[in-house]
Amino acid sequence: MKRLFQSTMLMKESIRFFTGADFLVINAFLWGNKIDLERGIEAVHGNNVGIIREAVEMTPEVRWGVSKEEGQKLLDSYRRRTPDEINELTKSAFIETAISDIYNICNAMQPAENEIILHRNVVEEYAIQNPTIGKEVDFKGITSTSTTGQKIDYGKNDFLIAFQKYEIKVSVGTPILVVENDYRQENEVILPPMQYRISNVRDSKECKIVELETIRPLDVDSLIKATRVLCLT
Repeated sequence: MKRLFQSTMLMKESIRFFTGADFLVINAFLWGNKIDLERGIEAVHGNNVGIIREAVEMTPEVRWGVSKEEGQKLLDSYRRRTPDEINELTKSAFIETAISDIYNICNAMQPAENEIILHRNVVEEYAIQNPTIGKEVDFKGITSTSTTGQKIDYGKNDFLIAFQKYEIKVSVGTPILVVENDYRQENEVILPPMQYRISNVRDSKECKIVELETIRPLDVDSLIKATRVLCLT
């Protein structure tokens, strides 16, 4: 029971940080994008340093609106994941933390009980190139989606405009992770690295809409093995 409890706590921590800024590191790693990975590590480090400073100045319980004990645990988790400076050694530590987070998040997922339609808006840089019906595409990253449709980055950057919108049909049994009761009053649904098939492409007034169907989750072990070699060399 103790072992299960520890695993559950680690999963919660990984999910919390992924839905914060750490998705930048996790997904850059999974995609094997070394440039984005470098940028992501710098961004996450700066973000965490700022949060730690706020928590110390305000007290952890005030910063996060929780009990004193819970606030201290949150502060400890940020300190544990945030080195004093960025160098080659601490970059490797960021990558190893990202790998642990990937496994924790994927292991926290449960099979979808019903077929559901999820939504994701993307900017041009990350859009599917030349989407055509029947084309199969691999999304190597862990994908955040919405049950209701959302702005880019869940409204954190209102100036961003969607280049494509994905409507994702998730089949029964597909691993998903539902993040409920967040400040947006909607369900955020996280999907693992996945292979999709384009079932339809249509235009709207705002942008192109690409309808996707899940085929199968990608093998996370193989992704991590390949990208670890790439990103650590």
